[in-house]
Amino acid sequence: MLWVLLIFGRLFYLQVFRHEELARIANSQQERTFDIRAPRGTIYDRNGAQLAVSLPAESLAVNRRKLKDPSIAFDLLHRILGADTARLYHDLERAREKGRDLFWVKRKLTDEEAASLRALKQDWMEFTMESRRVYPHGTLGAAILGSVNLDDRGNAGIEQSQERLLGGKPGKLLLLTDVKRRGIETLKVIEEPRPGANITLTVDAGLQEQCDRIIEAAVRGRCESGTAVVMHPETGDILAMSAYPSFNPNDPIRSEKDLLARQHAAVTQARDPGSVQKLFTLAALLENTKWDAKTVIHCGNGKFRFGKTEEIEDNHSYGYLPVEHVIWKSSNVGAIQMGIHTGREALYRTLVDFGFGDRTGVPLPGESRGILWPLSEWKKSSLYYISMGHELTVTTVQLARAAAAFANGGFLVTPRLVLATQAEGGELEYAPAAARRRIIKAATAAEVRRISEGVIHFGTGKLAKLDGFTAGGKTGTAQLLEAAPAQPGKNGKKRKARYGHRYAASFMGYAPLQNPQVVVVVTLNGATRMASDVAAPVFKQIAEKALRALAVERDVPEHRAIPEGTAPGEDEGPALVPAPRPLPRLAHLPGAASPAVREIPVGRRAPDFHGKAKADVLAESARLGIPVEMVGAGLARSQDPPPGSLLLRGETVRVQFVR
Repeated sequence: MLWVLLIFGRLFYLQVFRHEELARIANSQQERTFDIRAPRGTIYDRNGAQLAVSLPAESLAVNRRKLKDPSIAFDLLHRILGADTARLYHDLERAREKGRDLFWVKRKLTDEEAASLRALKQDWMEFTMESRRVYPHGTLGAAILGSVNLDDRGNAGIEQSQERLLGGKPGKLLLLTDVKRRGIETLKVIEEPRPGANITLTVDAGLQEQCDRIIEAAVRGRCESGTAVVMHPETGDILAMSAYPSFNPNDPIRSEKDLLARQHAAVTQARDPGSVQKLFTLAALLENTKWDAKTVIHCGNGKFRFGKTEEIEDNHSYGYLPVEHVIWKSSNVGAIQMGIHTGREALYRTLVDFGFGDRTGVPLPGESRGILWPLSEWKKSSLYYISMGHELTVTTVQLARAAAAFANGGFLVTPRLVLATQAEGGELEYAPAAARRRIIKAATAAEVRRISEGVIHFGTGKLAKLDGFTAGGKTGTAQLLEAAPAQPGKNGKKRKARYGHRYAASFMGYAPLQNPQVVVVVTLNGATRMASDVAAPVFKQIAEKALRALAVERDVPEHRAIPEGTAPGEDEGPALVPAPRPLPRLAHLPGAASPAVREIPVGRRAPDFHGKAKADVLAESARLGIPVEMVGAGLARSQDPPPGSLLLRGETVRVQFVR
């Protein structure tokens, strides 16, 4: 009885007096809080097409306690998943050492992989449901979108910069665990996960694909890399932004080099602008002096000497040239004289106003400021070199923003890439366009546009001339430094890097001239030919696609052309372009009809007409509602755009027939 009373008393003391304390200790040993990952938001283009989505996916782990023959199991995993058997044995051994029952084999299996593994019906395989990020269009706009890591967190592009919105907020789950802290039973959900918001980009997926394809074709076999930016000059909306080499965001990152390759070169890489800088020197001249387009400059017969031995040369021996001809012919000496007359302070102030040396604010990681040295660090010769496009560096997106000021009448805009967001169950909320500020007079912007039209008709940009549209722009060719040779010179000293025959070839332009709807900047790095040969034709291709995507009306009838040898605005009769008209309303701009973002395809793709007769091509095009232009006779042998390409609104497929 004494023992019974002692035991009963002890139990009463523990159960009543120490109940709360012991229950708290027990719970801390038996219960564990886990995060519930929130569903990631979807990324759409400006027309509602899905660019990045999250789908359920299974992950595979191996239960070592149920694994009877590792050699057979690992051979199966090698044949189905390509798993490294040596790594599997290593992971098995580590699981044994740490007393873990499970170890991962592969996270986020494809549907085919999961089906093949489940068909084996092996009890040592344990599947866990996770979420897999999918980019339905592969490399389309890859550097804009970026990618995510295995834990569904953004590691590049919009996925990284907008992680707070896209990632949502994880929930919390209370789980009953065993002595080894393994889950036994779900007790309760402490906090429900909050799904990530959907994001609508300003990008037009159809135009982006065409831009990607054009840049890839321009780079392959000719250059090292290339970028292009298509921007709406009034709003700063980026309609397309391409970079090549590219990548497939569906592929996992395997190294630090892979991760670095996922940064957008149009934002992160800064180069000497070369002669496109001359338009900004021109703007500084018109804003700060009494010189105008007709003022005559002596271009030194192609040479400008300064200091004791230094000399800058032109590609041609120009004598006297009006200011506008200096731009058309891209005279280095003429640009230097313009810079000298403008003055260091005024030129520097103008370049700062155009945003050089500062980030544009585009929401992508790793944006470069470029280089614009403070005036206090300019050497005596800096004025000469900067006037013609050297001793400063700019990114492609910086050039696009700066060129937009010429196109929109003198305002600096902030590039916009995120058009709208939509929280779970909420309304579509449009991102307001950032406030813009005037940096040059409207008259100056109009005069720069007029002069830059002559670059295309009479100067270095003839291959940039658009079919059916007026346009203005400027070529730029900047020499690139070559790495210093490994072998020392004859005197035993290490040789310095020097400029070679590889260039950063650029074209910066806008169209239509009187009321520009697009700004297009193209940069090709490592080119072996001048921008007039390689960058100008790329501008033409992209600008024409962009104007078609925006359904902009032609402003030059096919039978009209500027007579050879006649400057724009001189002696050619009536004005070449109509009076300014209202900007066409872009889809999803504030104030436009704003349908809810939904799952729809990117757009129609070009059918494959190869090998078909004209009657069959006509029948299929009529059925699909796709206009075609048929050339030649016989059977279809080629078409543009190629089969499977995204078609812009109203785009015609040109089919070549051969007997």
